[in-house]
Amino acid sequence: MLPPYDRTDRNDILRHAKLLIGKRLAELYSPAELATTSGKGTMGQLVQSVHFGLPADNRPAPDFEEAGVELKVTGLKRLVNGELRVKERLVLSIIDFESIVHETFPKSSFLQKNALILLLCYLYEKGVSVTDLPFALADYWDLVERDLIQLEKDWNTIVGKVKSGLAHELSEADTLYLGACVKGPGGDVALRRQPFSYKPAPQRALSFKPVYLNYIVNELFRAAEEAEVEQEQQLLSAAEQPRGLEEVVLDRLEPFLGKT
Repeated sequence: MLPPYDRTDRNDILRHAKLLIGKRLAELYSPAELATTSGKGTMGQLVQSVHFGLPADNRPAPDFEEAGVELKVTGLKRLVNGELRVKERLVLSIIDFESIVHETFPKSSFLQKNALILLLCYLYEKGVSVTDLPFALADYWDLVERDLIQLEKDWNTIVGKVKSGLAHELSEADTLYLGACVKGPGGDVALRRQPFSYKPAPQRALSFKPVYLNYIVNELFRAAEEAEVEQEQQLLSAAEQPRGLEEVVLDRLEPFLGKT
């Protein structure tokens, strides 16, 4: 039984998320606890409901509403050269053609929901149960501090097409970071009304395109490595700090010379 966490505290939410790193859900939870959901997207659903105890919903607010944190889970696959790449785009929220044309980017439902994302990455392996896949990364990605100019341009491009009555012509090729991908349960894409055309448009969702998501993951891995190096460097005592690491190590070993 894992200790409880404070859903209103961003630091405590992150602490609880990092308990997954290097672990599999099957190591932390019983089969009965994990037998709560099924179908596509199971990993994300399990992390949300079992690890964080959050209900499944499609609300426009962030998952951790009081902390302003949106939870996202994505898979990483290892290439033949050993590098890690994202398995697929990261879907953020369904586009409501009727309402999005009345929004501005700074106050958009997209930004209100996804301004601060808690991203959890697991290592995908074909044929392995999601409960046996290990987690490799858990950290925050702040959209307000990162790439906001390009994201706003992409958002405006998508909304501009809807305002022009061209929602049926939206394409992921229109934008760089933020895509408008077709979205439907089980691969069945529903048709939706759009406000400025009689033509129905395929249901679409805002998503991070794989190229941008790879950039995010690489940046978070790099930041984690730098933090680990900094923590190791802090292991040196205050008296040892001005000296070189090699000299300090030799001094520490000197008392044991000649001993078995």
